[in-house]
Formats: sequence, structure tokens, C-alpha cells
Amino acid sequence: MKDNKRAIFLISVLLVLGIVLIVFKVLDSKERVIERKTGYAVPDYCTIEKYIAYGSMFNRKGFEAKIRIDTPEHMNEIIDQMHLKLGDNHHEIDVAEYNIEKYSLFSGEKLIPEPTTISWVIVGPAGSGTLVVFMCIENQIEPYMYMYYND
Repeated sequence: MKDNKRAIFLISVLLVLGIVLIVFKVLDSKERVIERKTGYAVPDYCTIEKYIAYGSMFNRKGFEAKIRIDTPEHMNEIIDQMHLKLGDNHHEIDVAEYNIEKYSLFSGEKLIPEPTTISWVIVGPAGSGTLVVFMCIENQIEPYMYMYYND
């Protein structure tokens, strides 16, 4: 009888731990981390192609995300949204200037943009950290948004 109670207790504890881990995993999805840390919900017309998270699953310190935008018109819409969210600390960079500044801009980052036209950089506070948004068109026709967040 004592062994049965012990087995039931162990199974119950493992079940509760499993449920807690599943809840944390759901809350740790790419979209939710971006929204929780920056306050910006990735629109439905965007696809997160690459995502690198920093910190533990329970305490994300930052992330990098490469997000594909379906059309250039939506890219302009996102630029306007980011201006409202992050303020006016932004500027355009042409390809020649980007190629000169690329290694200093993205020295510690893993996801590095490869723009083929003018790009936009928007920087501002988001949540408890800083968000850098780099928007560009790659391969002449593919609009992308790169997000870099650090606490």
C-alpha cells in the first residue's frame, strides 16, 4: 500500500512539472516573446524565418529575429508603426553606406541583413530594453524586418 501511494505521488509530481514546462514553452513562442518584450505584435502578413533567443526559457534577455514581410506596401506600414512606437530616432542607409558600416553595426549579431536598396534603421526603448529594427529589401524584391532586442 505504501508503494502505491509513493508511485501515485511521484506520477502526480511529474505530471504537474510537465504541465508547468508546457505552459512555459507555449509562453516562450517566438511571437509571444517578441510581443512580451517589445510590445509589438508581429502582423499576420509577416513570417518569422529565423529567430535566436538569449537567456533562459524562463528569463529571456534578448533576441534576434529575421521576419519576412509579404509586400513592400506592408513594409511601409510597419515603418510607420515603428516610428509611432519607437519615436523619431531613425534614418535611411543606402547600400554603399551600409557596406561600409555593416561590421560595426552588426558586430555581435548572428543575423546580418543583406540589403540591395535603401534600408531603414529605427532605434528606441521597448519594454525594459532597447529595440533596433532594421528594414530592407533583399534580392531586389523581398522585404525583411530584422529585430534586435536586448534588456
